[in-house]
Amino acid sequence: MPITDTLQNAKRLESKGLTPEAAQEISSIVEEATLAGQQDFKEFFRNELANLESNLENRLGARIEAARAETKENYLSLKVEMHSLARDQLLKFFAILVLSLTLAVAIIKLFPNA
Repeated sequence: MPITDTLQNAKRLESKGLTPEAAQEISSIVEEATLAGQQDFKEFFRNELANLESNLENRLGARIEAARAETKENYLSLKVEMHSLARDQLLKFFAILVLSLTLAVAIIKLFPNA
């Protein structure tokens, strides 16, 4: 599919004093150069698009890995904190249990017939 109107270009060149053969040859050269330029542009655009896509994938991959590492670090920190809270609650429970038993024994000893 022609990019430029080769026949019209040739007629314009002929009107400026070129021979029909020269005008047609110049028009063909212009058409070929235009087509080659279009192909070069397409290739350039494809390459740039591929580079951008690769760059984006690398950046996103790095951000995803950083987010994973941060999430894992937060999870481990939360896990340690939860274990610490559970241990504290268990110690409080046993302290209350021992205190309750001690109080019960003291009451029984103070009021043996009650």
